[in-house]
Amino acid sequence: MFTRRRCLVPRVPCRIITACLLSLTLFVGLLPQYRASGEAWQPGTAPAALSQSAEEANPRPRVVAILPGHGGKDSGAVHYNAAGKVDLVERDVNLAIARKLAARLKAAGYVAVLTREGDDALTPNPGDAMREVQANLDVANSSNADILVAIHNNGFSDPSFSGTTTYYCPNREFASENLRLARALQKHMVSGFRDVMGYETRDYGVQSANYKPYGCLYTLGDDRGGTFRASKMPGALVEALFVTNDFEAWVLAQDGGQELIAAAILDGIQEYFDSAPISAR
Repeated sequence: MFTRRRCLVPRVPCRIITACLLSLTLFVGLLPQYRASGEAWQPGTAPAALSQSAEEANPRPRVVAILPGHGGKDSGAVHYNAAGKVDLVERDVNLAIARKLAARLKAAGYVAVLTREGDDALTPNPGDAMREVQANLDVANSSNADILVAIHNNGFSDPSFSGTTTYYCPNREFASENLRLARALQKHMVSGFRDVMGYETRDYGVQSANYKPYGCLYTLGDDRGGTFRASKMPGALVEALFVTNDFEAWVLAQDGGQELIAAAILDGIQEYFDSAPISAR
């Protein structure tokens, strides 16, 4: 007489079954892509489509080099009060705005690199402005920055002059990127003054650095011969306001005015990266 025997099958937890089904679904979904591309799948390797998705989900943080104009013995433009005494120095304002911009960039997920973090010169001979520019560029280049933003403010013998300008160099291999960055920075600075404080700054637009040689062109250009180590990334130089104009000097001296400029520059940087060609992102 035969007796029916129970077949004992181990019970598999539902979570394991679910994980297996998900893995099988993922494999079946990706299989047509391999067949279409002719790729051979190797055990232990992630599918190309999966790897690309992972890279897109975790992109490399953008690196922004910030060059605060002047420094050390080079004061840049200065403002005189009614008593004829200097009460505002461009060198100091540029650094203050640069620090605020760096803080905003870091908060937004960027890597910010200040080419100078204090008022000390970067070279043994701080009176040589061009060597100082070179030293700043060397810091920017060593950081492998994606872009360079040089922060300046303007000055003129006639204190009635005012306004906002952004410079770029058209003679570089990445001239089109220089121009695109400069336009974004200029646009947001002008709109920032208007929208935040109701100030209609004179919009001098985006201009070629060739029309403003010396530090501006040397910062962005590549025409000083073999001994000059030019910047290796797209860049632009902002002249936010005029230190020599009474009202604009007052704006530059205020913490709120410096924050406004830093915020506008950040908006310009974000627009530049957001509007970059897909292949360059």
